[in-house]
Amino acid sequence: MRLFTSLFKNNPSLEFQLHKDKVLDAIIKLKALFDTFQSEGFSSQCEELIQDIIQIEGEADRIKFNLRKRLKHYILFQIDRTHFQNMLSLQDDIADIAENIAQQFLHKNLVPHDELLPLIITLLNISINIVEKALVLVEKMELIQESVFGGPPAEAIKEHIDDIAALETDLVNAKHKAQKKIYSLADEKSLSFTDFTLWRHISESISLLANVGEKLSVRISMLLNF
Repeated sequence: MRLFTSLFKNNPSLEFQLHKDKVLDAIIKLKALFDTFQSEGFSSQCEELIQDIIQIEGEADRIKFNLRKRLKHYILFQIDRTHFQNMLSLQDDIADIAENIAQQFLHKNLVPHDELLPLIITLLNISINIVEKALVLVEKMELIQESVFGGPPAEAIKEHIDDIAALETDLVNAKHKAQKKIYSLADEKSLSFTDFTLWRHISESISLLANVGEKLSVRISMLLNF
């Protein structure tokens, strides 16, 4: 009886949810970093938020490593292990990218350019919206697995996934506007080469954040087809 009970404890899905919570914390801190930067410039509060993101990413990594280490010992686990590993990697990539974006502020004391920063923040908000919607699907994984035979829950989940895909058009447009402004300001000598390089990297990384979020949502949606 004790052996049978042990098969169900420490469910990897629960640890996956804990990892999701850390990733979400990193995203929330990233949004706060840009909001603070917009209102105050690069301040001591920005530095604190960057360190918070770095710490949270490290905590997410530890959960990921421990989960991977123990995954092979779980016997009664309803998700294909390779598929689960892929979902875990994508979710962890979100925290990695958030950390990478935050660390760009440490390379040089950037200033909040009035013409550029609102476009960057618009791009960030769309990306975070996509990521948060993907993490909602992580939260609903158990429901998704129970919806493999269809019905209202499955339809609601599919609509949620369609909403994420629809945001891709907004993302592409926002990225185009932000990067067009980056190049325009560089041509006008309003951005130094270093600032140009950093802002271009930041805009690319913000877009990547959304792309990984969408990939995660697609991976989770595949559970409906298992």
